[in-house]
Amino acid sequence: MKRLILFCLLFAMTASMSAQDAVTLQFTAVSQSDAYCPFDYVQVTNLSRGWTEVLHYPDTTLVLACTDGIEVQQAQTMALEVFPNPYNDCASANFSVDEGGTVRIQLRLLNGMFAAEYQGFVEAGKYQVSVVMERPQMALLVVESPGGRQVAKVLQTGFGQGNKLSVKRVEGQKDTPTTRDVVRGYFLPGDTMRYEAVIMDYGTKVYSAEVTQTQYVDETITLDFAVDVPTVNTIDVLDITQTTARGYAEVVESGGLTVLERGVCWSVDPNAFPEQNQIASGMGLGEYFVGIANLAPDTTYFTSRMRRIVLGSRLAR
Repeated sequence: MKRLILFCLLFAMTASMSAQDAVTLQFTAVSQSDAYCPFDYVQVTNLSRGWTEVLHYPDTTLVLACTDGIEVQQAQTMALEVFPNPYNDCASANFSVDEGGTVRIQLRLLNGMFAAEYQGFVEAGKYQVSVVMERPQMALLVVESPGGRQVAKVLQTGFGQGNKLSVKRVEGQKDTPTTRDVVRGYFLPGDTMRYEAVIMDYGTKVYSAEVTQTQYVDETITLDFAVDVPTVNTIDVLDITQTTARGYAEVVESGGLTVLERGVCWSVDPNAFPEQNQIASGMGLGEYFVGIANLAPDTTYFTSRMRRIVLGSRLAR
């Protein structure tokens, strides 16, 4: 009887896993002192299927689409090319429709919710879809047309006026979608996966410890480096006005790495720091000042890591 119950539980678990549409993996890393450790890229290898995917920072999320064996043997998918990507305020992608019909476009957040959706009838021709998101984040852009389904991962680094999709017809432009064999990303829950992060230190690669495991569900994977990150003593944020401020800090330890760049980045969101909101101030150990301009009056700003450096102060008006 116990064996029967155990079999039923395993069957139910397997059926539930096989019904998944995708598994989402997010990657982070820590140093030997258990502090957050910035990395340059993560290498993901599916040992069961024999393919490798590389995620370059700040892209730290991988969505593994679950497909069955028939689809792998027979199907091809269209990779939608987005430009620019990552992007600050707006990105675009071109797609073609050979026959008139209904086109459905979705902007799917990684939590499963739809940020924006467009659906309408289009004539045969070439079209361009533009994407805007209200804050820095990653999403999936999905275009379903009579010609098939096209998917791209998009990363916005700036703030936009809401989540929006817009479509217009274009002529005389080169088609950007390219055909890609879906086998490379073929994944089934239970596959054996290997994960490894890399820091590029003046041309030398510093590797994290490998993580090899069977993957069934969504997971945040933490990779361990046998090094320490640079230590920054934050002294103060000086000369704060309605639109400017000046940060002063000191790098006191290199953590065994070369300090390639030091400085400060800032944002109104304590969890998101767009790349354009950052200023470098030299390299190596020692004290440095960073001037920040064009701040909005009566606004609270937060400062944080600039790749290899931390300046943990808060600017407040």
